[in-house]
This record gives sequence, structure tokens and C-alpha cells, in this order.
Amino acid sequence: MAKRGVMEVSLVFPEAETIRKYYRGLIYLAARTCYSEKTPQQIWDEFVSEKNAPRTGDALD
Repeated sequence: MAKRGVMEVSLVFPEAETIRKYYRGLIYLAARTCYSEKTPQQIWDEFVSEKNAPRTGDALD
């Protein structure tokens, strides 16, 4: 039988300016969270520090 984990979820609805400012980061965070062993906060912290951010030439259109 598979083990069940506990997940806590907080829904946030950022302001439009926040979405415009962090569009690339939000997409990156959503994609990375799906398969990473890191927490969303760890992924976001790396993105903001540009330690592991997507290349600037990547198109997200």
C-alpha cells in the first residue's frame, strides 16, 4: 500500500503588477515545483538570487 503524505496549500492571488514583474519566475516556479525535491520556497529563492534562473534568452510567450 502506498504511503500518504500531507500537503499544505495556500492560494495566493497577487496583484497585477506583481504578476507583470515576476511573470518569468512564476512560470519557472510552477514548472520546477512539479518534479523537484526542493520546496517551492527554495526554488523561488534560487530564482530570485539568479543562482538557478532560466536563461534570459528563453521565450515564455
